[in-house]
Amino acid sequence: ITKSELQAVDMLTNAGAEVRILKSPRYRFFHEKYAVADNSSVLITTENWKNDSIPEINTHGNRGWGIILENSSVAGYYNRIFFDDWTMRTEDEKMTGSTPTQQTSPEGAMYGTYIPKFQAKRFYGTFNITPVLAPDTSLDNRTLLEMIKSAKEYVYVEQFYIYPKWGNSKNLYLEAAIEAARRGVEVKILLDSYYYNIEVDDPKSNVHTVEYVNGIAKNEGLALEAKLIDLDAAGLVKLHTKGVVADNKTLVSSINWNENSPTYNREIGIIIDSPEVANYFKEVFLQDWHAKKATDLGWVWWVVIILCAIICAVYAHGRRRKK
Repeated sequence: ITKSELQAVDMLTNAGAEVRILKSPRYRFFHEKYAVADNSSVLITTENWKNDSIPEINTHGNRGWGIILENSSVAGYYNRIFFDDWTMRTEDEKMTGSTPTQQTSPEGAMYGTYIPKFQAKRFYGTFNITPVLAPDTSLDNRTLLEMIKSAKEYVYVEQFYIYPKWGNSKNLYLEAAIEAARRGVEVKILLDSYYYNIEVDDPKSNVHTVEYVNGIAKNEGLALEAKLIDLDAAGLVKLHTKGVVADNKTLVSSINWNENSPTYNREIGIIIDSPEVANYFKEVFLQDWHAKKATDLGWVWWVVIILCAIICAVYAHGRRRKK
């Protein structure tokens, strides 16, 4: 547990909340990011609850996705998951926190270069939803794999990182996306380019995933492309999303596309079948996909000016010789 997490424990316990720490080997990592309120609404997000992920100032931070569903049946479903995990095992621990005098100051707000373009949007209607839980249903053919395999028009993937392989085996999610392209579906895969995700010496690096995917696309002539986001152009710290938009469906989850996340972690996600929701996240994806710094044309103008000066000088010299 980090110092900032201990500080959060202090703040919560001193405010009257109960905090428990998972120490039993039920899951390798407790990696989900969700909250249920009053058994009537549930927040599901790709982001940790920290300054870069849910910033106070919206010009600084990571790209992440999140959605709140206001429905008692859906909230009740995730509430049951929470309380099943909440039940303490022998190794788990109830945190008592410390006294207020031991707390440190919280992180201050940070400013960045991101220009906010999207507002929170409310959607009304009847939607089909599919919960996605790791390790329970994350590799089930009725959840994310089915979403990708059933796509007919496009699959847009935005992930913090994707391993090219799962050990000596294929990455099931990645191969499903590639197979979609082989069926004629347009597939775009956008990955983070923060320094530790693009180390060339790491065989699991996003750099090698991009090379692997684009190599297949080139060899087979597919409408398939993977690339690294331009973080500077996008104005982002990291691309931390774990999301997919495929036709009219949207996945928002905490699941990374490595083997550990869907197999051993506790992860939470949801697939929403709604054209309106899909169009919203599709626009966000495409903005990130097309993020690119404007070319600095200053040097071009200097070259033009110099060339014009040379041409004028040559022309003037020629006229003098004719006289």
